[in-house]
Amino acid sequence: MIASGATDFFLVGKSRVVEEGAVVGVHSWADWRGITAQDLPRDDPAHELYIGFYESIGWTRAQAEDFYFFTIEKAPAEGMYAMTPQEMLATGVATKIVPASN
Repeated sequence: MIASGATDFFLVGKSRVVEEGAVVGVHSWADWRGITAQDLPRDDPAHELYIGFYESIGWTRAQAEDFYFFTIEKAPAEGMYAMTPQEMLATGVATKIVPASN
């Protein structure tokens, strides 16, 4: 299981293999004032820090925006959303899903 900031660390890898049954959690963010990403319009400059991070690890602008807005739409800052294997592949979080090893 990985979630929150650990998911961002995982994304730095070029080959991101996820076993079936693994949990990858994502959510929105909140700042020290209580403002959340969900409170801001899509064109607010505050989003750029996060989108820029995904671009810096090699994602295209479109991939970065798609994944970032996916995360903030799926769960509030105090929550967590467990991605499906299909979502992991579609967003680029996983490059491959493999059967769980026992």
